[in-house]
Amino acid sequence: MKIARIFALSLVLMIGVMLIHAQDDTLPDDTSGVIAHVIDSGTMIDNGDGTFLLTVSSPLDYAPSAITSAEFFRTFNYPLLELASDWEFAPDLEVPAVLDMGDVVLELVLTAPTIDPLTNEVTYLVVSATGLEEGKDGFELPEIEAGSLMINMDYTFVEGMIAGRTERINSTRWEGGGGW
Repeated sequence: MKIARIFALSLVLMIGVMLIHAQDDTLPDDTSGVIAHVIDSGTMIDNGDGTFLLTVSSPLDYAPSAITSAEFFRTFNYPLLELASDWEFAPDLEVPAVLDMGDVVLELVLTAPTIDPLTNEVTYLVVSATGLEEGKDGFELPEIEAGSLMINMDYTFVEGMIAGRTERINSTRWEGGGGW
């Protein structure tokens, strides 16, 4: 928990960066970053079609994050509910991630998550997983007790999340004259 707090304190404010760059529309092509989803438990279920459901629980209601390019370096805390909501409005985004559980490290490709805001359980569809061992009865899935899910952000992902956030925010604005 102390490590999570230190890490969380060291990374502070991506949403501001996203909004600033969404306004001036000059996001550099070399933009990259990471979303660090701290995990205290979780499960990974084989869907039987080559995909998996990864459900993780976090002691935090945000994911410490950092975004960088040759022009800037910013840190921020991305609220898990906003992360899932922004990504929901950009559903075609797939992103590489690393699930690090100490003795087991998996390379994953994730799609938009869903979240239970009461429990901070986040569920990702895993469309690709490298590092799993296949046994006679299918994949041997690790027990997730603690670790981190490091989501890689590249230019395409950041642009997609900015577009998703903009779409989400605009979809909740009142249009006037009789409804939303």
